[in-house]
Amino acid sequence: MARYNSKVDIWALGCVYGEMMIGCPLFPGKNNMDQFLCIVMQLGTPSAESLAALGQDANYSMVRRTAKSWEDIGLKASDDELSLLSAMLQYTPSTRPSADDILQFPALQNCSTSSNTASACSTPLLPQEVPVSV
Repeated sequence: MARYNSKVDIWALGCVYGEMMIGCPLFPGKNNMDQFLCIVMQLGTPSAESLAALGQDANYSMVRRTAKSWEDIGLKASDDELSLLSAMLQYTPSTRPSADDILQFPALQNCSTSSNTASACSTPLLPQEVPVSV
């Protein structure tokens, strides 16, 4: 059985980071299975090794899907930002970067660690206008 560790938080951070870029839920499932299918449709079918690392049956049979590009779902970002997003959203927890590693990604090199404010970044992390439904 998979155990909780900080790599679960890295996955969550990747989801939030992607949602900030696209302005809506990244994997908008209606329930656990539907959400898993949304993830597979975007990231492709996990390998047997990835399933095992997640504490799932490695022999679980599913239709093989290849990963889509982030642009396919309307996510527009720099190559550096997409590289960071993809690194955080790896199926296998041990292959996700640590929080310290994330701070070294080129996408975050314009951000200062000397301040706790959003203005520490020379470029905004969010687009100037994000559609919000009420």
